[in-house]
Amino acid sequence: MAISTTKDRLKELLPELFSEQEIEGDSYLRLQLNSQVFAVIDLNQVQESLVISSREITTIPNVPEYVLGLMTSRNEVFLAVDLAHLIGLSPEIVNCRQYQVIVVKPSFDNKQIKETYEQSDNPSFLGLVVDRILGVSRFVYDDFDSSNRDIPTTLEPFVYGSIQHQENQYLVLDIKSLIANRISKNN
Repeated sequence: MAISTTKDRLKELLPELFSEQEIEGDSYLRLQLNSQVFAVIDLNQVQESLVISSREITTIPNVPEYVLGLMTSRNEVFLAVDLAHLIGLSPEIVNCRQYQVIVVKPSFDNKQIKETYEQSDNPSFLGLVVDRILGVSRFVYDDFDSSNRDIPTTLEPFVYGSIQHQENQYLVLDIKSLIANRISKNN
């Protein structure tokens, strides 16, 4: 009788876990902005996703309407913003008991914007509050429809294109552009 290790037994029972096949595509976080608009964010831009109580967001006066307040995560204090309202959609996240938050760390390709952002009082993280976080999916860039025919003109500067997934069309959000053009200019 041969003695096998746990790893050997797992290799026998679950060979797909140990195969070195390459998985195509990049990972994207799927989310719902409001009852009709779905979007994806490149998972490389996401630090974490959270479900937090509304009591964990501290309201602050004299800020744009899309800013819900301040929140903390990873020992950092940063803004929580209603993503749908920020990009020009009607706000649907009002007086919720819990918020679903996507925490992103802004990074910029443009050196001048990056330096301006780092020298300002902006936080190192940003909480994007959404209606629902739906999960993670892999998409191949070639599958994106880069024509903006079905994208509202107010969203065009912040959208790479769209992709059909199951029965919904998802907008591919450009978080860097959104932060650089909406948040940085309003502060």
